Amino acid sequence: MFGPASATVLLSQAKMRQRSEMTATGRLRQPGYVLTTFAVFIFAILSACSMATTGNAANDAAAVDALNAWWKDATYSKPPVKAGTVTPTQTITSPNGRVQTIPRHVQTRQEAEAEVEDARWAQHLRAIVRGFSVGDGTVTVLTSLTGAEAPHPSSDLPGAVLESDAQELCHILGGFVWANDNRRFGLENILIKGADGQVLSHRIGIRGKVR
Repeated sequence: MFGPASATVLLSQAKMRQRSEMTATGRLRQPGYVLTTFAVFIFAILSACSMATTGNAANDAAAVDALNAWWKDATYSKPPVKAGTVTPTQTITSPNGRVQTIPRHVQTRQEAEAEVEDARWAQHLRAIVRGFSVGDGTVTVLTSLTGAEAPHPSSDLPGAVLESDAQELCHILGGFVWANDNRRFGLENILIKGADGQVLSHRIGIRGKVR
């Protein structure tokens, strides 16, 4: 027989076991706990997405900056030298201290004409390109082209292959997209867009052809 004191102790122990079971197995069944856990889960996902988006935006911005600098160098042309211009003998010292002598040179007519043509083409390229954008691994070149421009002999392809200005740009941009120094940007594709936003040429992947 248990006295009143023993009954009180047993009741207290039973309540403690009940609380322990609620803590161990019943917490997930409580609506408040479920909502809190769900909210934390969603917050973690959104935070990860936000960090990824920020990282991609920073990468794309860095790619555009590098592309603008590369384009400036790629389309630079020194002022043409007139035929008959005499360049005296010069000496150049390399970084390792080696001295190289460049002999006196008289500019020929053919050389002068080639330099004039190079300068004209570089100016044409600078004129038709309005800017660049980068996103999702794709470089987009924004141009003033209409798509009605007459094709011309390619400067990159052998023979008498004709291509449009848009295709020429697509070939040229490959020199940036797949350069070893630029692989860190994760670029894979090239789009050339016209003045109205239409795609005039594209290349998908390094193995893709210019279309």
